[in-house]
Amino acid sequence: MTRLLSAAAIAALIIAGCGSDDDAADPTTTTQPETAAQTTTAAPEPPTTTTPPTTQPPSTTTTAAPGDVPVDISAGVRHSCMVWESGKVSCWGDNNKGQLGDGEFGRDIYSSVPVEVSGIADAVTVSAGWEHTCAVHLTGEVSCWGDDANGELGNNEIVDQEPLPVKAAGIADATDVTVGHWHTCALHSSGEISCWGRNHDGQLGNGEMGNAEANSAVPVLVLDITDAVAVSAGGEHTCAVHATGEVSCWGDNFGGELGDGQNGNEFDSAVPVKVAGIDDAVDISSDELHTCVLREGGSMSCWGDNTYGQLGGDVDSLVFTLDQTFSNSPVDVSGIDDATGISTGSAFTCMTRQGGQALCWGRNNVGQLGSPDTQNIDVGLTPTPVLDVNDAVFVSAGTTHACVLRESNEVSCWGSNYHGQLGNGLGGEVSTEQVQVQGISDAIDVDSSFRHTCATHATGEVSCWGQTWKGQAGDDATGDAAPLPVKVASITDATSVSASAGVSCATLEGGEASCWGFYWGSEMTTLDNGDISPVPVVWRDATDIVRIVTGGSHACALRTDSTVICGGANWYGNLGTGQLGTAISWVPQEVLGIDDAIDITLGFAHTCAAHATGEVSCWGRNEHGQLGTGEENLGTNAPAPAKVLSITDATAVAAGNSTITCALHATGEVSCWGFNSYGTLGTAANPASDHSAVPVKIEGITDAAAVTVGHLHICALHESGEVSCWGADFLGQLGTTESIQDSHSTTPVRVPGIDDATDVSAGASHTCALRESGEITCWGWDENGQLGDGEVLDVLTSINPVTVFGT
Repeated sequence: MTRLLSAAAIAALIIAGCGSDDDAADPTTTTQPETAAQTTTAAPEPPTTTTPPTTQPPSTTTTAAPGDVPVDISAGVRHSCMVWESGKVSCWGDNNKGQLGDGEFGRDIYSSVPVEVSGIADAVTVSAGWEHTCAVHLTGEVSCWGDDANGELGNNEIVDQEPLPVKAAGIADATDVTVGHWHTCALHSSGEISCWGRNHDGQLGNGEMGNAEANSAVPVLVLDITDAVAVSAGGEHTCAVHATGEVSCWGDNFGGELGDGQNGNEFDSAVPVKVAGIDDAVDISSDELHTCVLREGGSMSCWGDNTYGQLGGDVDSLVFTLDQTFSNSPVDVSGIDDATGISTGSAFTCMTRQGGQALCWGRNNVGQLGSPDTQNIDVGLTPTPVLDVNDAVFVSAGTTHACVLRESNEVSCWGSNYHGQLGNGLGGEVSTEQVQVQGISDAIDVDSSFRHTCATHATGEVSCWGQTWKGQAGDDATGDAAPLPVKVASITDATSVSASAGVSCATLEGGEASCWGFYWGSEMTTLDNGDISPVPVVWRDATDIVRIVTGGSHACALRTDSTVICGGANWYGNLGTGQLGTAISWVPQEVLGIDDAIDITLGFAHTCAAHATGEVSCWGRNEHGQLGTGEENLGTNAPAPAKVLSITDATAVAAGNSTITCALHATGEVSCWGFNSYGTLGTAANPASDHSAVPVKIEGITDAAAVTVGHLHICALHESGEVSCWGADFLGQLGTTESIQDSHSTTPVRVPGIDDATDVSAGASHTCALRESGEITCWGWDENGQLGDGEVLDVLTSINPVTVFGT
């Protein structure tokens, strides 16, 4: 299984750190900033001697439940928030307007450690802004909390603050949310955008602007936007990426924030205008007075305010200098051609690049660039590596601090900490080095992952081991981990088993299916709401099943008549029913036009089937080209099956709950398409590209009998019984004694000591092989006992295979 990375990606995970002068003012006072129309300078430096609020942080701190991991982070002005895999949200930092969402608020109240947002249990993404925060629910609804003086919470009320989440009116199909100074915007599954809150400069995009009467306490549609794939709210402006790669912006344009070649308040726009010269954008981030885009191929361009060098351009070669402190059209960030993610802060910018390095540039008066070499400077023109961060998954820049989610299972933050926004249990400090957020020590993935393994016995019983805190061992118990296999309760006639994202399902001899574990997105359709079932329950109204497969938030089954049925969440059309963005289907539905399927596979939000003809069809989410339907369809989700290009002899397909898909050819070759970081698509793919929307052959594989896709690695079973793996090897998941840990392999490498395998299955960062003897051998990460050898390794990894007890 894999984690769905941000990107465009990792698609629409846009982490817009918004706001302007954060701790630049005395942190013991709360002042309203001037609007962008009044000033283009960032806030003054904080006083040299500053005393943080003396009030003790709230006592309702939270730590991760056993096995819970963060899947999204967002750094705001003086607070930060994250979404857990369980759907809960935690925030830390300033709480003067209730922006932490725990029911507390006040000028002197802050928390330097994460506190749980009240009543949120199914969040998929979060955005922290000036003094309010919003989250998207699995249902497509949006909840907001904090400052509401301009209607920015969207619930048709205007109050000073609301310290508990409230639902934005009429939003039921959101895929992303972004928070500006005093306005909020949501991206709909239809490609439309709704905004609400302050509208002084036209930042709502509905054709109106002006005084308080132009504000809206309920969402209003942005004019002329019907194909958006990403949206980001800045201080008083908003920008969106179209499916075409073009970018449109609207709102304040005093410092060239709209990027259309004009600047000045007379050029503010209440309707979207096209940014000059951009037709290949894949991701976007806007802050107070500037915006940056990630472009195809890994380059970056920025426009707007450049007072502190936050545009990152080579000023000697540009038509403007720091004496002219803005650019009203995009300029290229110097020396960057391998970016994987971006985030704009107030007067600084951060990015992640291939290989996991994080870099920042712009203002650094309180260490927000994360580099001691540039501490206390006003201008940092060159992208500078953040100290000791070489395993970044994605980064979120706030006003004067930034946070990064790391492959090392930690969330790290740096910069200003006057309000506890670094989350390390301290306040009133500045750190130029990253610090670990309390309670996070076991994160391995962003979005979807599984850390457990299940096996079907010849007797029809099923055993599971590894992470069990959501009941995924199926033995009517929950706990931290099961380092030894345990029998699933009441299963005696299973023919196969599928494990993913905290839930497992077994196909039974009678053609039914049973599931157990964490039920979100209705994989277990006997239940009518999200819950945990530590014992198997029957998949509702589903018969004649040959094999059931689980994904990140849906499940599908191949039936005896070669049709396919799917149930669960359908935000991206991943159920294949022809509908896009619809909510949960409690009863499995038949996939359109599939009547000759011989194999099926599920990614996080896409599904693929191999036909008896040798062709392959895919449907659902397509932000990385995982549907294999060509570059022209990249970023366009498909609610009904579409044929994968150039595949005519497939015998099996594999996606592994990831954004990568592979097909096994009748010739024994393997082709893969989709996400391409860490060499997952092999050397035949363009190494400079982070994706391929068409299948590419994996070099060196000519005799494969099976293929399996993990988080960021892929393995093939050879006809000889040997196993080869390629891609990421951070945790030994490739199984080679000549470990390339903390690196990757773009070519297949043989797993030593395995020459009698009959099947192979890749987990998030571990792999298991079934041997001819009936034993099971696993290697890689073991933090939850998923290697099944009776130990939870102190070093959390084994690069050599170890045998699972009792198999």
